[in-house]
Formats: sequence, structure tokens, C-alpha cells
Amino acid sequence: MGIIYTGERNIDLQDLTRARPVATLPFGGRYRIIDFILSNMVRSSITNIGVITQSNYSSVIDHLGSGADWDLDRRRDGLFIFPPCSVQDTGGWFKGSAEALQSIAHYIQRSRQKYCVVSGSHMAYSLSLEQMMQYHQERAADITMAYYEDPQLTQVDSAHCTLLQTTPDGRIYDIAVQPRTPSGRKVYMELCILEKELLLQLVDKCVVRGHYHLVRDGILSNLQALQVYGYQFAGYVARVDSVQSYYQHNMALLDQKVRDQLITSAGKVLTKVKNEPPTRHASGARVRNCLVANGCRIYGEVENSVLFRGVRIDKGARVCNSIIMQGSHVGEDTLLEQVVLDKSVVISPGKSLIGQANYPLVISKGVTV
Repeated sequence: MGIIYTGERNIDLQDLTRARPVATLPFGGRYRIIDFILSNMVRSSITNIGVITQSNYSSVIDHLGSGADWDLDRRRDGLFIFPPCSVQDTGGWFKGSAEALQSIAHYIQRSRQKYCVVSGSHMAYSLSLEQMMQYHQERAADITMAYYEDPQLTQVDSAHCTLLQTTPDGRIYDIAVQPRTPSGRKVYMELCILEKELLLQLVDKCVVRGHYHLVRDGILSNLQALQVYGYQFAGYVARVDSVQSYYQHNMALLDQKVRDQLITSAGKVLTKVKNEPPTRHASGARVRNCLVANGCRIYGEVENSVLFRGVRIDKGARVCNSIIMQGSHVGEDTLLEQVVLDKSVVISPGKSLIGQANYPLVISKGVTV
């Protein structure tokens, strides 16, 4: 079975996650970040998936619906979405992953599967869970945690990460949760495999002692008692935990090699289907090195940018190195450079908006400039 926790609270995405969790943040022209996690599970024949939400869960329900687009609208098992309103005294927010898992203990207990794949929701990657499961069983591991090596990890990055220390044979002997200084380069991908009975035991021990984080309070304190192994993933990982990282990973998708690793290497990435016409490139429009979803109308110039569904770029407008989300409208004779427009933004004619590559300008959802 699969469990996805969409409650990361240390994500510095400003207005982009004011009304949505990072799990449903639009990504790569037509996807949401949770699409990659769900697709990994579905491709690995996981048909029982629970999604734990926080107070801003309406976009999760709107995007996932019945799970039909992931073939999860099933009579037996399928997709289950758990809103936080089912738990008392949370105020709509869980204090950590262990408390969130405790809230659905009844669902985990009655599920017929033996193993659980527990995942966060702020990283996009294409990973074979079947291969990870084989690795887990070959080593008779109690817990297997996926990680990737980041040679460019900075002190700022490490403050948002969990870092693993492993022996030559892959066993984890230390874990650093959000360290101020990097202790190694092995970044935990917020993805682990373990038996459901062990998961319930760890969660119960955490919660009854007033602890709320599965990794820090449940796994770290039991490294000596349990066989905990690290599974190294060598593919591309888009860790989206800031506006800068969101912008950089979207821009990286303009590189064919990155797209192959993230979108096409392991199989199709499933997402919510929307029946819209193809994009219209009008006479005189110029589009170079872009990802453009369907339903767009382009009359101006677009370069090195990502356009989501239903975007309109008017005549004389120039859009460079920018991300334009669904339903936004860029007026005539405008200039956008290093800009992120959220959904349904309107840029009036003649405006110029310029950000920087390391600090892109973000315009909130539904705003008219």
C-alpha cells in the first residue's frame, strides 16, 4: 500500500502555497508534484493509496477526484483522501508525520497489504518501487529509505533536508534532520518501505511519548535495534522547497536529458486529464525552447519558458525565462523576464516585469497587474 503525506510545513514557497499544499503545485507545464509520486506507485502495481491532507486540502480533492486518471477508482482498494477534520485538536494541521499517520491507523490496520510505501510530497522523481522493494527484501531490511547524492548541497539547502549516513554495505548508522551544516551529501527523498505492523508500532511509540515525527522520533531512535538501509537513487530529483528551487527545476525541464530522466525514462507520468484543443501559434508568433501545454494561444514571442494549459500571449508581448500557469493572460506589448505567474493572472498591456534567476518575481493567483 502507499501513503502520501502532504503536510510539509517547512516549505518556503511564499504565495505559491498560500492556498494549496506543495503536493498540488503546478509543475512542468501540465503536472502537479503529487502526480510523480502517484505515478511511481501505480507503475509499481500499488492499487491501495491513502493521501493525508492538511487544512488547505481543497486543491488535493479537486485534482485527484476519484483517482480515475490514475486507475484508482476501484471497487476494492483504490484512492483514499483523508482530510484533517477527522482528527480532533489539530486545528487543521498535524504537528508531524507520526501524528498524521496515527490519524489513519485504522485505515492502515485494515488494509490487506503487508508492506507500506510512505512518501512525502515535495519531490518529483521517477523511481521504480519494484526495484526498491527487491533491494529491501534481499537485505532482510526492517526499513529501507531512498536517498540521492547532491554534490552541490549548501548550508541553506541542508536546513530543509534530512541527511543520511551509511556504511559501505548501505546500512544507515546516522540521520541528521534539517542540520545547520551539511553532514554528508545523501539527501533523504522522504520515501521509505517497511511492514505496516512495524509502521504502526513506531507511530504509536512516537505519539504516546508526545513525539510527532516518524524519521526523527521513530526511526532515528531505533537505528541500533532495527535493520535500516539506504537505497541510492541515481536519477533526477526535483526537490521543491523554495521559490528558487521551484523556478530552477522547471527551467531544467527545458533540457531534453532532464525531461527524459524525470518524465519519460520510467514510464508515463499520469495526471488529471483535461480535454482542450491544441495550442494555436498565430502568424508572426515566435516560440523557442519552451514547454507549452495544450489550449494556449500565442500571438507574441516566448523563449526559454514553461506555459501551462490555456495561457494567452498577446501580440507584441515578449516572455523570456518565465513560468506562466494555467489560464493566465499576458497583454499586448508587455515584457516578462524571470517571472512566475500563478493561475489566472492578467498582465495589462504595456507592463514590464523583470525578476532575477536567483530570485524570480512571483505574481499571486488571480491578480491583475
